[in-house]
Amino acid sequence: MSGTGKLNLHLGITPEADRHAISALFEQAGWSISTNNLNNCYREDDARAPEDKGFLLLHSHPEEAIAHSIANGTAPEQAAEEWLIAANAMVRFYKRHRKQTVMVFVPYLLADPDAQLTAIASHLKLSVHDWPTTTFKVEHAPLLERLMAIQLLQKAPDTTALLAQIDACSIPQTGISYCPPTLELNDVNLELTTLRNNIEENEQQTARLQQEVSQQLDTNQKAETIYRAELIDTIANLRSTENANRKLNKEFKDQRLQYEIELAQQKEQQEELRSQLQEMTSLSRQGRRENNLLLEQLHLVQEELEAKIHSLNQLNEQLLKTETKRNIDLQKLQETEDALQESEKQQKEELAEHKKDLNQTRATLSRTERTIRKLESQLTAQQKSDKESAEYRDQQDYSLAAANYRIQCLQTELNSLKNNLAFKAKTLLIDLKTRLRRKPTASTLKRQAELVGRSGLFNESWYLKTYPDVAEKGVDPILHYLKFGAEESRNPSPEFDTGWYLSSHPDVAKERMNPVVHYSRYGQQEGRLISPHYHPSLRTHNPA
Repeated sequence: MSGTGKLNLHLGITPEADRHAISALFEQAGWSISTNNLNNCYREDDARAPEDKGFLLLHSHPEEAIAHSIANGTAPEQAAEEWLIAANAMVRFYKRHRKQTVMVFVPYLLADPDAQLTAIASHLKLSVHDWPTTTFKVEHAPLLERLMAIQLLQKAPDTTALLAQIDACSIPQTGISYCPPTLELNDVNLELTTLRNNIEENEQQTARLQQEVSQQLDTNQKAETIYRAELIDTIANLRSTENANRKLNKEFKDQRLQYEIELAQQKEQQEELRSQLQEMTSLSRQGRRENNLLLEQLHLVQEELEAKIHSLNQLNEQLLKTETKRNIDLQKLQETEDALQESEKQQKEELAEHKKDLNQTRATLSRTERTIRKLESQLTAQQKSDKESAEYRDQQDYSLAAANYRIQCLQTELNSLKNNLAFKAKTLLIDLKTRLRRKPTASTLKRQAELVGRSGLFNESWYLKTYPDVAEKGVDPILHYLKFGAEESRNPSPEFDTGWYLSSHPDVAKERMNPVVHYSRYGQQEGRLISPHYHPSLRTHNPA
């Protein structure tokens, strides 16, 4: 991504951030985006980045990001681990290159694009062509996935400290706090009720499907039985017809052979008669009667022969018709057998499909039941935890009221003592001795800086922006506050009032202990306040 300034600007995004809405905002602002290496530009191991490059790091709520990743098919533990690794890498990268890097919380950016883009452009020396006019709706992850994400983050170590560091490194947004999305138990119960209803509907649908499959199988079996019986009868009829045709064919062949033999004999007789006729023509007229008789006999024999030939032709035609009918019946039989085999094949395939669908439905029901049991146990644990938290808050409120009453009493006694001149002289002497004490060593400053960084009460970006002289010097803001800022009544964050804390707790001023260090070690346990209008119980993330 390149801006209109001198820097070559690169974009880094934690997993499952809303990249499309962000890209649309930057395009409306006149910044072009390159989608290469979105998730890895801040994971490089080099200690120093080129000074001609700027980095814009975007992150979203871990609960929403992890829930979206789970909904997209990633294993829950893997989704949480990937987001935590990316977030830790982003914080390390920001701390190494804070002069050329800006971290932005995506919900802040989508809620107030004008303010956030102005801060980004000011820090990275970019210009904005057109202010965005489009508003974007954040799509929340499914409810059950968000519940799993919350459970995973509660189990992950050092998550609270990491989120406090991310909040401290990100550009702040007036009127909006960096807090996780809330999850109403009524919504969870409604989601579980919907799941149960869907499971009951699936079970009813499965039962109906099983009944329909059973009825279809019974119908198919009955039809198959009837069809097989009809086929057996047809085959038996065809076989009997074929046997009759074979018998008739054999008789016809025998009769035809006999006719041929008789025809040959008659032809021989006709030849003999003709030879005799030729011999008799040479005889005298006395033999004409005999010749006429012979001729008559010859004509009779010819007529009889022609009648037998005609009968033989009729038998041939009948045999041809019988063979044709037999061939047609055999063809119909073959077609019937093929149709029966195809029907059996289709019925087997349909039965296999029904069984496969039934097995898949049973597997789905089993997985859904396991998920419901797991969610119900998690819901029970959550309700128990909420109850314990409510009891703890009541106890803390009672302790806080008692501590406030004790403070008022001590304050009254202190005011009366201050009127004593001798006490004032003694206090002045003690304060002078305390001022003459040695400054803390480097190792002490290092331990105190780690304690302040973990407390969640120090906002580095806010401190540098509020006190630009510290940013110009390029010193570490936490060390500056420990060495000089507290004595100069500078505040570590908008929530913590240094001057009010020291004036309200004179014992801390007497010991000349850094107010954030004192609160982290003792003040929080003692129920002390950090400002006149702000209580630590209202903070989004408790200090580690």
